[in-house]
Amino acid sequence: MQVDKRLYHKQFRSNLLLSILSGVMLFLAFPGLGLYPLAWVALVPLLIALRKTKPRSSLFWGLVTGFIFFGGLLYWISLFGYLPWALLALIEAVSVTVFALLAGLSMRRGRFAVLTVPALWTAVEYLRSLGMFGFTWGDLAYSQARWLSIIQAASITGPWGVTFLIVMLNTAIALAIIDFKKARLQLVVTAGVIFLTAAGGAVSISITHHRIIPDKTVAMVQGGIEMRWRDAGLSEKIYKTYWPITEKLGRGVDFIVWPESALPDYLLLSPSLQKEMSILARNSGAHILAGGQCVKLDEHADHGYREYNGAYLIDPKGKIIGDYYKAHLVPFGEFVPGRNWLPLINNYRIRDVDYSPGTGYYILRSKNGNIGVMICFESIFPQIGRTFTKNGADVLFVITNDSWFGNTAAAAQHHDFSVFRAVENRRYVARNAATGITSLISPTGEVIKSAGLGEKSVVRGKLSMIGGKTIYTKYGDWFAWLSMAIGLIGLIRGDAKPDVPYIQMGHPH
Repeated sequence: MQVDKRLYHKQFRSNLLLSILSGVMLFLAFPGLGLYPLAWVALVPLLIALRKTKPRSSLFWGLVTGFIFFGGLLYWISLFGYLPWALLALIEAVSVTVFALLAGLSMRRGRFAVLTVPALWTAVEYLRSLGMFGFTWGDLAYSQARWLSIIQAASITGPWGVTFLIVMLNTAIALAIIDFKKARLQLVVTAGVIFLTAAGGAVSISITHHRIIPDKTVAMVQGGIEMRWRDAGLSEKIYKTYWPITEKLGRGVDFIVWPESALPDYLLLSPSLQKEMSILARNSGAHILAGGQCVKLDEHADHGYREYNGAYLIDPKGKIIGDYYKAHLVPFGEFVPGRNWLPLINNYRIRDVDYSPGTGYYILRSKNGNIGVMICFESIFPQIGRTFTKNGADVLFVITNDSWFGNTAAAAQHHDFSVFRAVENRRYVARNAATGITSLISPTGEVIKSAGLGEKSVVRGKLSMIGGKTIYTKYGDWFAWLSMAIGLIGLIRGDAKPDVPYIQMGHPH
């Protein structure tokens, strides 16, 4: 009896430490520290902990790992209050909890865990990205934004294929630690697959570089001023910042890009602002893309009008030739679901009036090519970048206002999504952030030029309007669906009985 208790407590402490270690390594793989190689081993401790625990215990260890992972990754949410931070971390941790339950079953009962476990993680990540509450922060692929050769696979599989490879190596290492003789072949094969993927990616980068000749010039104005709550003082700062910088650009630029919310007034309701923007465009001889709010009267809306988060394209003749309104809004940031039933919502700085979503992901057409515009939060979803490209976008522009997050790692984390949007669709991505990070990204994910946090700067470079469609652009999230199928088959067709005895987490008898 006493021996059993000691064994139980020892195993509990061991699994707790393993779960914590996985959570810590996972968030350290992302910016701020960005120790991205850690992602390839970060799940190993958790998977070892899951090997000998019952499903109920697997849920607990997954929750521990998930909460530490997302709590550390999303620490910057605490700027809006510790309660929103804790709730979001807990909600996102559910995905790791579900994975732990399924992975534990797969590792114990299946013969092909090296495939089913990564398939299950990938499937859970994909499901987490769907719907109005979709959220892709923490998807493992994005930790690898600096390893260009490996992420070229995203042009075929989307980010899901990169995630699969990461978890596949984690699983192979965990299985090898548990029983090296049985798992050594799987470890060797996994390492070979990763090597071949990276080698193929390197070849793909070389081919893409030789195929593309940049011939258009873009200038992205990073004003370096915080644009949070609108007031007269902010409008004055915008005038004193964006106008002088833009006027100094001179001619010879094809596109000038301002960030999200950079217009100091409602463009469509302000003839004076329209005139001033028209003069800027005519003097520069460039197309100007600028983010700004829009108000439209609507008697059916709660306040008699609807407000949108938009972007406007002005041609070199000074005419507004296109507008796009953000279609995927930020829950609790740009709209509040069930606002009337949330009594605590007024304790936090939330918009009094919800933004309305735009009508879809439509491109803006210009004589220089077709443009897909992703506004802030939209850039974190591979499906949105793909839809713009499939609809005919020759280039992707991301405009965002990350000044809400100060000097935290949120800006760098947000930036890395755009690297994947470039690779997935083989398009240049011109990303303008109000306070940084602004960058020009090549179709292979290389950051050609950039401006850091808080800088007042112009990021100027060459890009090309690119036609054609990648496998991912054509067929979308096929790999995520394949992963779901592999995961399900592995669970259904697993061995009837576990091959090792469970160690029950709970009070010992």
